[in-house]
Amino acid sequence: MTILLVFLVAAVASFIGSLQAGLVNSAVLATSLSKGEHAGRMTAWGGALPELLYAGLAVLLVERSMDKLPWLTTHAPFIAGFLLVGLGAYFLIRPPLSMSTPEPAASSASFGRGVMWGLMNPQLLLFWLGVAASLRTNLPEAVGSGVMAAFSLGAFAGALALLLLLVRFARTLQHRLNAARMRRLFRLIGLALVIAGLWTGMKAVRPIAAGI
Repeated sequence: MTILLVFLVAAVASFIGSLQAGLVNSAVLATSLSKGEHAGRMTAWGGALPELLYAGLAVLLVERSMDKLPWLTTHAPFIAGFLLVGLGAYFLIRPPLSMSTPEPAASSASFGRGVMWGLMNPQLLLFWLGVAASLRTNLPEAVGSGVMAAFSLGAFAGALALLLLLVRFARTLQHRLNAARMRRLFRLIGLALVIAGLWTGMKAVRPIAAGI
């Protein structure tokens, strides 16, 4: 029963956490519109895979070595903010074009891009550390390899569900928006990513400035 509860908590947290504009969901949406539904699905699978790694590592760190994360806690927001601003600026300057007949894309390439975008978000580990610490506080018996596996699989399942919904959403958009509106949409997404990246960096600066 504990294993199932851990899985459900991680899945729900992952789904809700993935709703915000970010590297992976923006990449999945862009790939689905420019290269087709199959490429979008492969990117979604690849993008959700790092959740397994980060969620499992978070459980391990909460159980054993939470005090060994000063560098990550300080620098991860800067790295994540820089990547968000970079992807947002790219969408503002060169918004992906929706194709009426999407070109075929190699499954391995789309999957690999998804994995890359997922791994390039170190804030995922900080997010899962928070969820794992909260779970440990409210469910102290949730320990062991079975809990780690359930937590990791839940994180993966929740993120994948949201990303696959984005693929279907992209297919709907292809039928409803013309090229000009699609460019405007991606410029809005780009602006949202830039703002999110700047805000992430600013939040990291505040505690450092307060300690000076």
